[in-house]
Amino acid sequence: MGCWASRTARASHPCFLVGRIIDGKPLEWFNRQVVVFNVDTGEVEQGLVRAVEAGKGTIKGDQLIGRATVALTDYLCIVRDWAEKAMKDAPGESPEFVFEAVRAAVMENEPPSYGERTVELEIFRAYVENRTRNQVFVYKTPSSLPV
Repeated sequence: MGCWASRTARASHPCFLVGRIIDGKPLEWFNRQVVVFNVDTGEVEQGLVRAVEAGKGTIKGDQLIGRATVALTDYLCIVRDWAEKAMKDAPGESPEFVFEAVRAAVMENEPPSYGERTVELEIFRAYVENRTRNQVFVYKTPSSLPV
């Protein structure tokens, strides 16, 4: 046979890409946060695009869900919280249900009260494809750091 026959199949993990909008322009794709969720286990994990790439993963099929203005203190965890809430409300549903629930949360999101510092977010739905079934993010120590 050859070594190609022994390769594991590519796994697909549903996720959200979350990036800030600064001065009306979205951040570059590699600066976005990746929020991966597993509807079977109810787990939500968050990391960076670079950590996905370090695990030999790629992000495919990104589609814009919407933009939301949120409080500065909440912007790192708001999408993760929306995904967790969607999976708690309807356990065992498909990833499509979670995507739609987060899209609805984005549409219903009201801007924070006047005087509070805010951030505008751009939220995408996507899939991380890699060869590991349970691990999406890989963190490596940079080689430039002394040992």
